Amino acid sequence: MKHMTMNEYRDRVKGCWFGKCFGGASGAPYEGFKHVIEYSSLEEIVRPDLPNDDLDIQLLWVEVLQKKGLNIDSKDLADSWIKSCPYTMSEYGYFIKNYERGILPPASGWFNNNFFKVGNGCPIRAEIWGLVFFNDGETAAGYARLDGTLDHAGESVWIEQFYAVMVSMSFSGKPLHQLIEIARKYLPEGSEASRCVTSVLSCYIDNPDDYQSAREVMLRLFGHHDFTYSVINMAFVLISLLYGKGDIRKTVEIGLHCGYDTDCTCATAAALIGAITGYEDIPESIKKMIGNEFVASVDLERTDFTIDALTDDVCALGILFDESRKEPVLSESRPVLKRARSLYSSNPKRITICAQYIGDPCIGFTKKGSLSITIRSSAGKSEQVWIQLSGISGEFELSWDKQLFQIDPDQPLSVTNEIAICDGVEKVRSFVDLTIEVAALSGNILARENIGFATADSWHLAGPYFEMFPDPVRPEDYPSAHGPDSDLPSLEGMVNNHVLLDSEYIDETGIDEAVMKNATLRIDACEDLLPRLPAGYIGQACFYLSKRIYVPTDRRVWVVIGNTDAFSLWVNGTKKMSVDENRIWTPYNNSMLIDLAAGVNTITLKLLRRTSDFSFSLGLRAYEGKHWHQQKWLTDVMPMR
Repeated sequence: MKHMTMNEYRDRVKGCWFGKCFGGASGAPYEGFKHVIEYSSLEEIVRPDLPNDDLDIQLLWVEVLQKKGLNIDSKDLADSWIKSCPYTMSEYGYFIKNYERGILPPASGWFNNNFFKVGNGCPIRAEIWGLVFFNDGETAAGYARLDGTLDHAGESVWIEQFYAVMVSMSFSGKPLHQLIEIARKYLPEGSEASRCVTSVLSCYIDNPDDYQSAREVMLRLFGHHDFTYSVINMAFVLISLLYGKGDIRKTVEIGLHCGYDTDCTCATAAALIGAITGYEDIPESIKKMIGNEFVASVDLERTDFTIDALTDDVCALGILFDESRKEPVLSESRPVLKRARSLYSSNPKRITICAQYIGDPCIGFTKKGSLSITIRSSAGKSEQVWIQLSGISGEFELSWDKQLFQIDPDQPLSVTNEIAICDGVEKVRSFVDLTIEVAALSGNILARENIGFATADSWHLAGPYFEMFPDPVRPEDYPSAHGPDSDLPSLEGMVNNHVLLDSEYIDETGIDEAVMKNATLRIDACEDLLPRLPAGYIGQACFYLSKRIYVPTDRRVWVVIGNTDAFSLWVNGTKKMSVDENRIWTPYNNSMLIDLAAGVNTITLKLLRRTSDFSFSLGLRAYEGKHWHQQKWLTDVMPMR
């Protein structure tokens, strides 16, 4: 194992944080532009006065480590986020909505997060894990996974692990190409991220001086309409690193030219260069652009917003980790630094509870929820304990709420339970927050854990409705497909249906009552994205859907819609929106403000499906005078039967 002096460790930590600030400040003015970005010079565009979520969230993680010690879990990170982080956009907003309903990681990262779960929001906060757990890629990757699964899944989590390993192993002194090879082992074979690494390396080997051609190839292979898609942004980071050839200015310039999520790609690439070279080797002309201070927009206890202070805090945490190794990496006595408040190892709990979902973390009027509960004991002997579940009201019921079990040493006990909505209940809370307790025979509580389930919206569906496809107009001298005297439909009509947004397939003057009268199916929609309508049907069609919701107070809210085809929206029988278009689905395609009255409200939809690709989503966000992108998703709207 490579040993290093404390000064070398600190220099590389500072270099990494400086690179993060420099790259983020350079890319922030062009975030989201997907074309090749042209500019005069970095000096004229750099904005160190802008906060950046890339750094902000990692500042939170530093405070979590200082308060809790290094032996943390995803819940520690999630609790800090909910308390201190104001970001509600994209995957961050879906995580908050999930976690406020008791949905725990990793489900909080993938549930109801179909579009943004592979966004760039977690790869951009990988550095902290590589810096604290330096020269130990395996540990850095494990902590990156704890972090990433809060609000992401799949490719994004793997890419965060990839970056964390690269930062961690940069302290080994290995060159960039070797760091990439070490880190790519954390990308599953066959994943888009793994293919991305192979493709960028191939482009670089073929022509190590033409990054523009490499960018074009990456767009063909991994281009995406969402500017935050993690894989295309990973491609731009790797292009920046390879073609920048270790020059931090050139690295950032290439990243900026590539476009897309530029504040993140430039920050990630420059942070890696800073970790590899150290702060002292960064040119003075670059240092002058940023200085020693940064800004933050999260609620922190920190009072010193300098790169030096952040460096010292992280080095103190790294020392704690290094002291826990069998073979420490730091080769000299440690200087006095600000110490974290807890040690790396804490006393293990006698009883631990691990609660996991079986399937979706959701229940509905026609759908039960299931969970697995695993209990482990370090008592060293067999003992009998009560497992008891509480927190549900009369709206819900469990398979069982209290049972006596025996736990044997070194032998985990696993049990299952189911939760359902009681028969006859008309409205339910939007989530269920279960408390799981393990109690001794005396009644003393030995361990406690919480887990939540979302409750599904109950949509009533009428349809499918469709018309005959109109006969095409052809020249009179064209032969007929069926003969001159045939009244059969055209061949086009035989293989297609026809639907129009303006056609009323049921009585739209009394739309709510008409849907309920004609509905033949009820759908439990666990997520904002509706399930296939209905399963099994193929072809063009019109569907009407209606649901009732209960809100406790009068309020104006944002309705945010994702669609691939035409739709109309009614609220309490009044048409509010009618859009005739074909789009690629994103959850953010259309939006408007609507008014809901205290009590029962009805939301009704008319959805057209005119192609084989059909998706539709609808969610409600708070309105407090701000754009919906800056508002939280509502979690107090109660579904009704």
